[in-house]
Amino acid sequence: MYIYVYIGRVSVLPTHRGKGIGKMMVRYIESLAKDNGLSEARLEVRFSITNNVAFYQKLNYEIIEKRAYPAETDYLYVMKNSFSS
Repeated sequence: MYIYVYIGRVSVLPTHRGKGIGKMMVRYIESLAKDNGLSEARLEVRFSITNNVAFYQKLNYEIIEKRAYPAETDYLYVMKNSFSS
């Protein structure tokens, strides 16, 4: 069995964006995962929100899968970041 931390719905209020808060939240979640012996984080990002895809790529997340939403109204990327524990 492969265990990783799943990060979902990270959001920063528009008035507070660009200050590194989102990065700090993601890194904090990753540090909790590392402290608990995990070595990978995964998340899903909507294909149509390219800024979010780029944000996670800057944090060393890589796209590992592309999935369609029901009725194929949009797609999402499954992204992962491997880190040493």
